[in-house]
Amino acid sequence: MAITLLDEGIRAIAQWDGGEDRRISGLSSMSQGFERLLKLTMTLILYGEGAHPSSKNFMKQYGHRLLPLLDDVLAKASADAGLMKRQALRDDIDFCASDKYLRKMFDILGEFGEKGRYHNLDVVLDGRSRADDPMRRWEALESAIHDEDPEWYRLMESDSALWSDRWYPHLAARQVETLQRAARFLVRLWTLGPARADGRRFSGRLRRFLFLTDDQLASLPS
Repeated sequence: MAITLLDEGIRAIAQWDGGEDRRISGLSSMSQGFERLLKLTMTLILYGEGAHPSSKNFMKQYGHRLLPLLDDVLAKASADAGLMKRQALRDDIDFCASDKYLRKMFDILGEFGEKGRYHNLDVVLDGRSRADDPMRRWEALESAIHDEDPEWYRLMESDSALWSDRWYPHLAARQVETLQRAARFLVRLWTLGPARADGRRFSGRLRRFLFLTDDQLASLPS
C-alpha cells in the first residue's frame, strides 16, 4: 500500500500541466505513502536490533511528522558499515540529509499529515484553520524552483506558450527525480541496508522504486 500510494501521489504531482489540478490528491497520497514506508523501514531496522515498536510508540515520538523520522532512519543507515561501503547509497544518504527541496517536501507532507489535510474543511466550518494551506506551501516550493533560473521569467514574458510547453515538463522532472530518489533510498534499506534482515523477502513488492537507475529517476515508468 505504501508503494501504491507513493506511485499515485508522484504521478498526480508530475502530470500537472497548469490545467486540471490533482496536486492536492498527490499530497494526500504521498503524505500517507512516505509515512507508511518510513515507519515500516524503521520497524524492520528496530526488529533487527531486538526491539518491537508499536503504532503508539511511533505516534508518541513522531506523530505524522516525516522529517524527524527521516533523520532517524538516515542515522541508522549511516551507522551500517556494509551500507556505507557503497558509494551510491552514501550519495543517497547525503542527498536525503541535505537537499533543500526534498526536506521542504517532507516538511510539507508531514504537516499535511498532522493537520494540514483539514485546512480547507476547517476554513469552511470555522472560518479559519490551525494549519497553513498545504497547496500554498507546495506552490511556494515550485516557485523557488522557478526562481533558480531567471530565464524562466524572461521566457514567460516573451513567449508564454513556449514557457508553458517547457516549464511544466521541467518542473515535473525536478519533482519526480527528488521524490523517487527518496523512495528508492528507503526501499534499498530493505535489501542492502539495516532493514535487510527481514526486508529482502519483500523485494518483489518494492520493485517500483528499488531498481530505478539514476538516469531513470526524473521520469515516470509507463
